[in-house]
Amino acid sequence: MNPMSCYSKPLAIIVTMTAMACSTIPKDAPAEFSRAEKEIASAKKENVSDVLPKTMTSAKNKLAQASDDWRNADAPKAQEAATAKAWAAAKMAEDARKASTKIRAWDENIEAFSEDTKIQGADSSAASNQPEASKLDELQFNKPIAYFNTGSARLNAEGKKAIDDLANMLKKEPAMNITVIGRSDPLGAPKFNDHLCLERAQVVANELTAHGIDLRRVKVQTAAMGHGRGRMMGPGHMQLQRRVDVIIRTDIAH
Repeated sequence: MNPMSCYSKPLAIIVTMTAMACSTIPKDAPAEFSRAEKEIASAKKENVSDVLPKTMTSAKNKLAQASDDWRNADAPKAQEAATAKAWAAAKMAEDARKASTKIRAWDENIEAFSEDTKIQGADSSAASNQPEASKLDELQFNKPIAYFNTGSARLNAEGKKAIDDLANMLKKEPAMNITVIGRSDPLGAPKFNDHLCLERAQVVANELTAHGIDLRRVKVQTAAMGHGRGRMMGPGHMQLQRRVDVIIRTDIAH
């Protein structure tokens, strides 16, 4: 008799139980659950939590709750509610991935801006013999520079780094003037959002002047989103609204 044979069945049971423990979704759950699991796994590979930790934690918790609700569901309506939670978790993770990509793209865009400016400036010089109306009066570059938490105007490390890079570029290009535009998501009272937009824009302007940029080169504006539209937006989209944009203008001499 093989001495291992008496352990084969219990061992198989242990392996099966381990595999079940590793799964975060019920086996009989609909496709929304597996989609949510895949979106969260993709976000993990892309290190989205480094940029949007709260959103990713919410997505994971929502999927876990949906899975528990599905396992305990005793009626079709309860299963539908659990499936809706799984769908929301998938959408949350997907939006977070997209938001993270856009946020990180700033670093690449700001590095490319100086080179783009030189190219466009060269094109303008080449066109100096054309009629006055066809000449380029200014170069314009509009990009987000900082993102904020809900109800906050505090800069994070990424925002401070981007502003530092921008300040260094402005020091090298004295012809550049900028407009900083504070934005908010549509949740909350309009007066509060207006104030928050201004506060966020002013924080960025103050940071630039702290780096030695003349305040006369910096214009502050606000652009709060319409009140009450938050219900139509996912968490990732909402995160993208809580930001400050910069419009950089460079006058071209004719």
